[in-house]
Amino acid sequence: MKKLGILIVCFFVVGIFFFLQKKENKTQQVLPASDSIVPTKIPKQVRDDKGQEKKFLFVPYWGQTQDKIPNEFGDMLIYFGITPSKDGIDTQEPGFLGLGRFVGISEGRKTLLTIRMMDQDTNFAIIKDKKQQEKIMTQAIVIAKQKGFSGIVLDLEISSLPFATVTDQMNKFVSDFSKSAKKNNLTFSMMFFGDTFFKLRPYDVTVLRQYLDTVFVMAYDFSKVKGDPGPNFPFPEFTLMVQDFLNIVPKEKLVIVFGMFGYDWQVDTDGKSVGQARAVTTTVAKKQFVNQCLFKKCDVKRDKVSAETTITYIDNQGNNHIVWFEDEESVAKKSEFLKEKGIKNVGYWAYSYF
Repeated sequence: MKKLGILIVCFFVVGIFFFLQKKENKTQQVLPASDSIVPTKIPKQVRDDKGQEKKFLFVPYWGQTQDKIPNEFGDMLIYFGITPSKDGIDTQEPGFLGLGRFVGISEGRKTLLTIRMMDQDTNFAIIKDKKQQEKIMTQAIVIAKQKGFSGIVLDLEISSLPFATVTDQMNKFVSDFSKSAKKNNLTFSMMFFGDTFFKLRPYDVTVLRQYLDTVFVMAYDFSKVKGDPGPNFPFPEFTLMVQDFLNIVPKEKLVIVFGMFGYDWQVDTDGKSVGQARAVTTTVAKKQFVNQCLFKKCDVKRDKVSAETTITYIDNQGNNHIVWFEDEESVAKKSEFLKEKGIKNVGYWAYSYF
């Protein structure tokens, strides 16, 4: 009976974990169209003795404009992206339908195509099914070559306990996808959560790195949209994250991606979140709170620990809010740390956000 009781408790704990992880899913949040403002400048870049670092700029399908993207906004443009269903690449969803526009505004530039795999149920089904994988890989490679992309970036988002079965399935899928891409003269890269080593994530970075030309690390969303207010990615945790990846991945393969946005949480009197936060781009945050505050009792500060900007205010209904967001100044501080570590390549999420 005692052993039975222990087993019941274990199953209950695992069930709670999966429930919380499922709620947290979808790192990339689509911002409202009104927040999509064309950027005016790229944050100041770090230089070393051999010249300027390489810049990667993510261009989400919902943030595109009709104008060509200026050269100063990145040496490599990454379209985000197309997504698979359980029947292959979905040709009816907005990301696929926006491919033509991206090709137009990025003409003459080096580009990469992101495969957005952000739905957990679909992802689990795909990594278990060899036939589905082959169909997705074949279609993605054909699309990339037809549209002139030089490589593929896999955004495979899975939040679960690191069971050996799931990890092994992911490793095999990534290995096969990488080999197929390279046989077709395409580079193959992958995106990783910034908190990969802080949380129980089923990514075996030691194994995966050998299949990847580039490892993109999403240095944002440390504070969750459904959690309590906090920095996009606080500086102390940022330094630990970078070192964790450097312990496994060669610095030449690493690209640290800064999220040029933040979140606006409605909070109670204790500063605790009372609901899901609202995403806000760096440009809009400056416009609404920094350049001229449109609300009551705005208090704008540069947080010394995180290096990011934090704001408290009261909305027109009398509700308390806390805002955190990344900007050029906080990026500059984090970039200096990357320079010290010999990391020259950085990325920005995303075009139209800053």
